Parts: sequence; structure tokens; C-alpha cells
Amino acid sequence: MLDVIQTELNQGVRKMAESSLIKKLNEQGISKSDLINDKFEELLLLEIDIIKNDGKEVGTGIAVGIGISFLTGGLL
Repeated sequence: MLDVIQTELNQGVRKMAESSLIKKLNEQGISKSDLINDKFEELLLLEIDIIKNDGKEVGTGIAVGIGISFLTGGLL
């Protein structure tokens, strides 16, 4: 069951990364077909890492915010 959830999350992240990468390439006047498949996959892996790191930062920020809320709520 956890394998299925992990697979779905990985597919979702990959779709988000692909969409984001294509948008960034289009903004620079480059289409996906201009790149060889290996280069696109390399850029896609980098974009996946960016999305994963952004998610970790957001999660950490939420955890810190909740912790501060508990501390200040408990002190007042």
C-alpha cells in the first residue's frame, strides 16, 4: 500500500517538474523538441530536485510555525 502511494507521489512530482521545466524552456524560446531526450531528462531530474527541496523548506516552515504557536500559546 505504501509502495502505491509513493509511486503516485513520485509520478505527481515528475508531472509537476515536467510542466515547470517546459514552461521555463518556453520562456527562453526553447521547445522540448529542440533538446535531445538525454538532455531533457537531465534537466528534468534537476527540476525534480528543486521541487523536492522546496517542499522540504515549506514543511520545515510549517513545523516551526506550529511549534512557535504552541510555545506562545502555552506561555500566555
